[in-house]
Amino acid sequence: MKSIILSTILLLSGLFSQSSLGGLPHSFSNEMDSNIGLIQTGFVDRETMLQEDALRPPNTPYRYGHIFEQNYNFFEHALKTTLDDGNEVWRLNIKSRGAEAISLEFIPFYLSDDALLYIYNEDLSVVLGAYSSLNNNEDNIFSIPLLRGEMIHMELIIPQDSQEANNIVIDEIIHDYRDILNLWENYESERNCGVNVNCSSANNYQDPVNAAAFLDMGGYICSGSMINNTNNDLTPYFLTAWHCIDGNNSNTFRFYFNYETSSCNGNSASYGSYAYSSDLLITSGGFDPDVVLLEITDYIYPSWNVFYAGWNRSSSAPTISCGVHHPGGAPKKINFDNDQAYNSGATNWQGGGYSPAGSHWELYWDEGGTEGGSSGSPLFDNNQRIVGVLSGGSGACGSGGSDLYGKLAKAFQVTNIENYLCAGGTCPMAIDGTYTAGPSEYITVETPNGGESLETGDIYNINWDSNAESNVSIKLYINNTFNSNIVTNTTNDGAYTWSIPNSVASGSNYKIKITSNSNSDVYDFSDGTFSITAIPSVNLSIGDIDVNNGKLDIDMSSESAVSGFQFVLSDYPNAINITGASGGISGSYGFTTSSNESGTILSFSLTGAQIPAGNHTLVEIDFDVLDPGSTTTLCLEDVILSDPTGSALVVNIEDCESVELLSITSGDINFDTSLDVLDVVLLVNEILQAGGFTSSQFIAADMNGDGILNVVDVVLLVNEVLG
Repeated sequence: MKSIILSTILLLSGLFSQSSLGGLPHSFSNEMDSNIGLIQTGFVDRETMLQEDALRPPNTPYRYGHIFEQNYNFFEHALKTTLDDGNEVWRLNIKSRGAEAISLEFIPFYLSDDALLYIYNEDLSVVLGAYSSLNNNEDNIFSIPLLRGEMIHMELIIPQDSQEANNIVIDEIIHDYRDILNLWENYESERNCGVNVNCSSANNYQDPVNAAAFLDMGGYICSGSMINNTNNDLTPYFLTAWHCIDGNNSNTFRFYFNYETSSCNGNSASYGSYAYSSDLLITSGGFDPDVVLLEITDYIYPSWNVFYAGWNRSSSAPTISCGVHHPGGAPKKINFDNDQAYNSGATNWQGGGYSPAGSHWELYWDEGGTEGGSSGSPLFDNNQRIVGVLSGGSGACGSGGSDLYGKLAKAFQVTNIENYLCAGGTCPMAIDGTYTAGPSEYITVETPNGGESLETGDIYNINWDSNAESNVSIKLYINNTFNSNIVTNTTNDGAYTWSIPNSVASGSNYKIKITSNSNSDVYDFSDGTFSITAIPSVNLSIGDIDVNNGKLDIDMSSESAVSGFQFVLSDYPNAINITGASGGISGSYGFTTSSNESGTILSFSLTGAQIPAGNHTLVEIDFDVLDPGSTTTLCLEDVILSDPTGSALVVNIEDCESVELLSITSGDINFDTSLDVLDVVLLVNEILQAGGFTSSQFIAADMNGDGILNVVDVVLLVNEVLG
């Protein structure tokens, strides 16, 4: 039996942080008088307690125990045995019939430097202690965790030569009628609200899992989580709900970490690891937004693998990933969601308080739900940062209702939580969590951060905050899937000017991701989604050019219907003259097209016709050559295209075209480089019915250069042909 007890003590010493010296009670190895002092509580009717619990408002802590408020002086009820060496052993049994487990609170509590106190249960499965003067504190308050069974034993050893008085008063006896820690390994199905954190679906969420903890306030429980600060120094800050701790003494709180099943389908879990006692740092003082910050005063062992969660204080609606909690005191559970949270409406918490609209995030879980005991648990965004703590709601398992989480953003507005979570007066919008102490790099996206409406072609300033030194990359995501690189390497100066390409498709679920180029684990996404509207793309270019006949095409590729257009066709140097514009797709749809010698082309429909989207020759332009043999550059300028609503389309103008204007040989009217009867026939036809020649043909046909085409030019051309 003694070796079993010793093994148990060795096991617990690595799990519990409450200071103790180890060892075994004197009675374990020595024959002692069986006469022991006894305190026995009144009867607790479990069924009555459960019926009362069923009527408790949902915005109250989850009750597991009946509290007997007492004032039992240990030395007045314990029996003393004086040993042969003069040392005193004081023993007291405390019984609460029918209890699944018992815990005690002492006020006042003071042990002399040489006194040792052991507390153990009836079946000797757990021995706590030895407690000593190391457990004294300024408030003279002390408590012990739940011990299985309806009776526990106290054994105090005081040396013969002790000169200092001890003071031990049992202030509360807590009768656990639910077996809240499953010490008897007999869980009820109602505690299976959510997914066990050791299921495969939780594999990618182990940081949030390792941050969450079970909070025992003595007879009542809630959930909560460790939270990081900008110093990354592992200060044991613990975040939970105001309604959980209101009126309770935080010095007696107990924090259970790693209280979880070892398998996905299991119900049984061990104590986990616990720390004892805390100081209250900040409180919202009500349900607006129902947040408190505690600092655990006990030691958090590195071997517990506790994660100090990051946080996001943005007021933009976050996309949710998960919530981690202890429903009904069950081993740790996780809920999942991938939707954006809503701003809550005003809420009257059934007489327990009031919260105005916008004080909470409201959401509907995709998987899981919450129960009593889940209150105070953390809500994580899609970057696994805390954005709120659970106040309550109707989101019980399988109910399809919503849950309300007090906004961390609101806590930053109405409390001085910033004094603790932000160091040196610098308070980023968000930070990541950590397992280890030391400054860590962070990046926090500031804009776009949710709710913005952008358009292709816009120039937009991307802004972020960071303490990282290396350059960063910026990527565009849609529906949480990579879309494109905005920039792969830019200075980490907190600003980048983004020209949104026309190739980006319209969508409402865009985010950006900014990542350190030296450490891919340092990154941040936009908290919320923003929209991009793709303005239809239109390309306008100079198409085929027929110098001989003085014609050129203007080509258009458009994603939108076009109801009108205007542009200037310029030439540098001035070597052609625009003589008209017609035809093309605009002519096919009956557009009225006008032009002038300066190169301005204007076209629209008097009937409301629209040129459909697609690839088209928009219009054909006629021109005369003013300087044969020269080279000129043709460009499209001052382009305006209208969509059917009369709004301007964004137009991409293709490059200018360099054109070599042919030298004109007198008499070569068809520009085939030879003089023959074909040229004679063309000249005669033009004289008989003028107006068919281009300016270049007219110059070639005017053999004597008098500016008139007549029989003289025919005679001269014939002579040239005959040689």
